[in-house]
Amino acid sequence: MGGERLRFSLAQAAPAAVGGVYLPFFPLWLSGQGLSPSQVSLTLASAMLLRVAVGPAAGIVADALGDRRRVAIFCALAAALAFGLMAALGPLFGLAAILPLVLLAIPMNSAAGPIIEAVTARGAIDYRFDYAAVRLWGSLAFVVTNYLGGLAIGFTGAGAVAWMVCGLLVVCAVAIVPLPALPSDRRTERKAAGRAVQRIFSETRVLLRQPVFLLFLLTVTFAQTAHAVFYAFGAMTFRSFGYSDSYIGILRAIGTLAEVLLFAFGGQVMRTVPATALIAVGAGLGALRWVGMAFDVGPVGALLLQVFHAASFGLVHLGTMKFLSRAVPTRLAATGQSLFSVVAYGLGMSIVTYASGLIYEAAGARTYLLMAALSLVSLGLSVALARAWNGHSLFAYRNRKGVLP
Repeated sequence: MGGERLRFSLAQAAPAAVGGVYLPFFPLWLSGQGLSPSQVSLTLASAMLLRVAVGPAAGIVADALGDRRRVAIFCALAAALAFGLMAALGPLFGLAAILPLVLLAIPMNSAAGPIIEAVTARGAIDYRFDYAAVRLWGSLAFVVTNYLGGLAIGFTGAGAVAWMVCGLLVVCAVAIVPLPALPSDRRTERKAAGRAVQRIFSETRVLLRQPVFLLFLLTVTFAQTAHAVFYAFGAMTFRSFGYSDSYIGILRAIGTLAEVLLFAFGGQVMRTVPATALIAVGAGLGALRWVGMAFDVGPVGALLLQVFHAASFGLVHLGTMKFLSRAVPTRLAATGQSLFSVVAYGLGMSIVTYASGLIYEAAGARTYLLMAALSLVSLGLSVALARAWNGHSLFAYRNRKGVLP
């Protein structure tokens, strides 16, 4: 593995390793501190709303400074400090200490990942390596820390989760340090910090007025939020079909393994297949997956359906990264990635998860049919996106005065 590719792989693995412990186990830690289910949901929802502002702001600052590595390290260390204080003060002061620290920790933790994704996708072009082959280390890191974290919690209890996340965030910051600079950034004129932030903010507003970019955001948001029922109620649905917890674990592992295999061997696919086609195929196969998940198709059928995770998530993700790396200029790389992350995984996923929870109480597994409908909407939008986008930068034109917008 080349030196640059190794450094990008470490940077990809680092935030994913944090997620492997934080995502499944942090709500258990909150509950263990005496928070009621409603307080847990309110705390996490409040942090997700704040993330909507913090994520794009971090991306704009990172692009303006031209040193995305430094901003990602700052975000990781700020989140580590907040989780450490939370681990120390939460058991003593409860919600009064936890809530303000969560409002710092989660948005800062969430801001680092999109910046790393943006640099990696752009670095794949500058340093000529396969993005998918590097991205797979993130998936593997998530699986490893998820498994090891579960073992550790089995010995120490959920009270150690906040300390574990704090430690992993410190490791994350260290892993980001060797991240190389982008050659394309070196060709970009650097300005004073204040002027640079003003310029990037102005160009961000231009980006958000681009119909093609807005169409892209809608397309990938429908595709990724279609996973909401699976993420929130997948295990519950499998239990209702009579599957054991151990088999449910195998089903989740098969989906992740399929994703890893796609990233391991998907470099040629990403290079040759248009971004819109990757998204369209992923959304179409996702619709088939969710229709199947709405019914008890048996243990073998359920196993086969999990292989489709490589399409419903993996292909859509590869198409998303390819679009962002081609359509958004390097100087807005972190900003574009942060906007996508906030819209799809922040606002979109929150709304769909909440709505599907209400429907699931009445419809159970049939709620997956709604997810299939979301995937079909994404498929239709991806066709429209293919017609609207010429495959080049959205800023690759000049206005009547001959000036780039």
